[in-house]
Amino acid sequence: MLKLRILTALVGAPIALFLAWQGGSLFTGTVAILAFVGWREYFKLLPLQNKPNLVQWIGSLGVILFVLNAQGSWMPLEVLLSGSLLILFSLIFFLRRPQAMPALLFSLAGLIYIGFGFSQFVLLRNWQIGIQ
Repeated sequence: MLKLRILTALVGAPIALFLAWQGGSLFTGTVAILAFVGWREYFKLLPLQNKPNLVQWIGSLGVILFVLNAQGSWMPLEVLLSGSLLILFSLIFFLRRPQAMPALLFSLAGLIYIGFGFSQFVLLRNWQIGIQ
């Protein structure tokens, strides 16, 4: 297991440095993919049974939009991000299953935690003081 981690670090570190150096859409897309993978892992770890799939996919969309919106303020992405948050909130009222409320609240917390956290990578990379 340790050998696999070392091999991953030896291969992943140069790729991460190259992407950070290049920046732009390639970096943002890679961060969005990593945020999506992080969201899937987070959702798998939730201590809930019968997790609603709709909540998982809306949360995935929200996490990706969080990261893409950090590339530049673009109105359609902001509208979609706001819409995904509103859909998560409205699902609280429409899903009457006992696990719906905890799943939605955990999903909202994960959306903010993962989406906001990964979007900071893009914002820091694009910060003008850091590029000089």
